[in-house]
Amino acid sequence: MAVTIDSGLQDTSTPLANDLKVSMDEQVANQDVDTTQFSTILMKMKPKTAKSFKEEWMEDVFLPKGTALSVSAASADTALSITTSEGAYAKVGDIVLIVQTGEHVRITTAGASAWTVLRAIGSVAAATAASGSVSGGLLIVSGSNAQGATLPTALVTEKTANYNYTQIVRNAFRFTATAEWVDWYSGNPLAYHRSKIATEHKYELENLLWFGARSYSNSSPPRHTSGGIDSFISTNTQDASGALDKGEFADFLRMGMEYGNRNRKILFAAPIVAQVLSEFLQDNWVHARPEDNIWGVKVDAVIEPAFVGSRIPVVVKADWKRYGEGTGKHIGSRAYLLDMSAVEMLKAPATKAGPRFCTLYDKRQANDADEQAEEFLSEVTMKLKTEKAHSKLTGVTG
Repeated sequence: MAVTIDSGLQDTSTPLANDLKVSMDEQVANQDVDTTQFSTILMKMKPKTAKSFKEEWMEDVFLPKGTALSVSAASADTALSITTSEGAYAKVGDIVLIVQTGEHVRITTAGASAWTVLRAIGSVAAATAASGSVSGGLLIVSGSNAQGATLPTALVTEKTANYNYTQIVRNAFRFTATAEWVDWYSGNPLAYHRSKIATEHKYELENLLWFGARSYSNSSPPRHTSGGIDSFISTNTQDASGALDKGEFADFLRMGMEYGNRNRKILFAAPIVAQVLSEFLQDNWVHARPEDNIWGVKVDAVIEPAFVGSRIPVVVKADWKRYGEGTGKHIGSRAYLLDMSAVEMLKAPATKAGPRFCTLYDKRQANDADEQAEEFLSEVTMKLKTEKAHSKLTGVTG
């Protein structure tokens, strides 16, 4: 074979390509940062241990004191039609305020959807009252009993049951034995991906906790999945359908602050929602200090609406933006107000094979495979109790 000769001035394009050293940064740049704040908070709150793949819990409420007229009542009517089944909230002898007119009545017969009453108890005369949840509102003030009377009707609420399933999350990575021993600019690929996939595993747990779907398939073998926060909140929801104003946001907060522990509320907000809040809540939007955190998570801001009566930490979910912004159900236009005293993450207990929560398992390859296989494994579920203690805002575009 003839020898190649280079004559004249030589530059970097003429030497053998293999002879030119590459200036390669050993640190791999990653465009993503860890924004798994919610799972971090729940981990800091020390997850409880699940006792079965199906976790159940009971909830209860105080005896409701509010209902409404389902049909308008004239001033002479003594038979009142009540919202279906809500008539059972009251008993004979209860004093009820017709909010619209200020009139009080006393129940003489109580049925599931109708009451017989004695009108004009007190100083306000009987008057026509409209129907409806607002105009026809009724407040059950309290019971009233005559001297020497027998025991009044006993009323107790029935507990309700809720449940969720555990979900098995596994993130595996495999490299041949040859890939392990050769030199790489970024170091050993197994070690590099072990660190990277650990974070990716936590991302999947984060998404599961927010947006998982509860299901159970009785196939062989069975498969069960865990419902997330979004699937449990159904009562306190508000759709901005575009630009968010102060009144809408106040309504959203008021819904979420009515029940639960107002001192344990946290607002998780997509970037567009946080931007809007910082613009129109300048007087009540306090930028957090670098050292401010809650359960080990950096707090981005604190809002202090006067009518709420407590400070609400704000955690910005930066990654939600990449899932789309706009009206409707876009994740990048949402915010959630959660009562953290009513949210729990549960992990499966350890087995003979080892723990089942954010656990690295090595040597997952077959006995005769010329490779190294590893995985991160978790089996988790979550509980969201007292659903009305939480609220969801959607559709914020500006």
